[in-house]
Amino acid sequence: LGVWAKHQIQTQAGKINEAREHLRDQGKLAYRAPFGYQNMRIGKVAHVIIHPENGPKIRRIFELYAFENLTIRDLIDRLKAEGITYTTKHPRFQRNKLHTILRDRTYLGEIRTPTGYRPGTSHQPLIDHATFDRVQ
Repeated sequence: LGVWAKHQIQTQAGKINEAREHLRDQGKLAYRAPFGYQNMRIGKVAHVIIHPENGPKIRRIFELYAFENLTIRDLIDRLKAEGITYTTKHPRFQRNKLHTILRDRTYLGEIRTPTGYRPGTSHQPLIDHATFDRVQ
């Protein structure tokens, strides 16, 4: 039974990896949408759309960090002062989450692959290249 279970797990992992690669070839996200986007299923087709509440939060985070000359700690305080919350359960942004957001090229409309990022077609960009480059 152990050998059979191991074979089933390997087969299933292979199918999942093939499905993800197929999605990447189509220019679609092959994973859960990051903060600021949401996954939505219409019929049998999955779409990634801008989250109506969190999308503007991402834009504001990038604007503040790029043009206000803030550190991440200052950014956390500024977001709190402006009333911008992460979630209702965790209202304050964590430093590591903001760091991840500020480095994520998905917000440019790109998709993550095992070897890096490439242009995608499944979702609209939230940030323009000039702002993203300034943040980096």
